[in-house]
Amino acid sequence: MVEEESCAAVSAGSGGLKNKVSIMTPAARSREGVTALFVENMSDPRLIEQIGKETGVKIGGEIYADALSEKGQGGSTYLEMFKHNIALLAPAMSGS
Repeated sequence: MVEEESCAAVSAGSGGLKNKVSIMTPAARSREGVTALFVENMSDPRLIEQIGKETGVKIGGEIYADALSEKGQGGSTYLEMFKHNIALLAPAMSGS
């Protein structure tokens, strides 16, 4: 089963990176079998990177969620975006 835990609501609040990590890290630790964390292309990667360091879960890459990329970066069309995201998500879901 695939579950998603978003940092969006945490990122929108105040309290700094340390507070946000303290909220999200237990969620990542409590999920048995978590194989990867992903950074959204429009988000600051520091929160996910810190959660990865504290939990030992690897960063699976940068996915396109709310915006396409510049031309030539792998996600400049919706079809390229889906191909890019699937290429990152599928190996993480299978544990490879």
